[in-house]
Amino acid sequence: YEVTLFNFAAEKMFGYRPADAIGQPIDKFIPELRGLMEHWNTENYEGHPPSGPMELRGVRYSGEEFSVEATASQTGIEGEKIYTLILRDSTDRKRAEDKLAESESNYRAIFNAANDALFIHDARTGEILDANARMSELYGWSVDEVRGLGVGDLSSNQPSFTQDAALNRVHEAAFGL
Repeated sequence: YEVTLFNFAAEKMFGYRPADAIGQPIDKFIPELRGLMEHWNTENYEGHPPSGPMELRGVRYSGEEFSVEATASQTGIEGEKIYTLILRDSTDRKRAEDKLAESESNYRAIFNAANDALFIHDARTGEILDANARMSELYGWSVDEVRGLGVGDLSSNQPSFTQDAALNRVHEAAFGL
């Protein structure tokens, strides 16, 4: 499997000039792709790659490895199978996903380490979207059980612990009312 077309976007992504890339084995750019293409040519796939993007590893001219999202299609010309790849450098997206996961992990650690019962409410409806582990200990309800409830469901629902009073407080906090 060799490169037969190498456009400007591929040149920018991999750091090769088209003249230097065309004719090169595809696994020089995406090492695991050759094995995937051979697998696609088995009876199970009949030469057709799976639909949808795949996360693969690309290699730039400098030798740097990077995340690449690849979508492949296959066609036949004069009995020869031709594969087309649409590639996207997914390095920034993967980095952002990793940072988001780390941030979520840090948030969860702080949220669940609090000694107070904490609730996160929908600012408009007052519906409980999430609660921490301490809430479960104090109220005897699991976090899953309280999601979707209102404060009135967990309190006496008598003044000043009514759902309406709690919703007013949520609105005040969320919208600065």
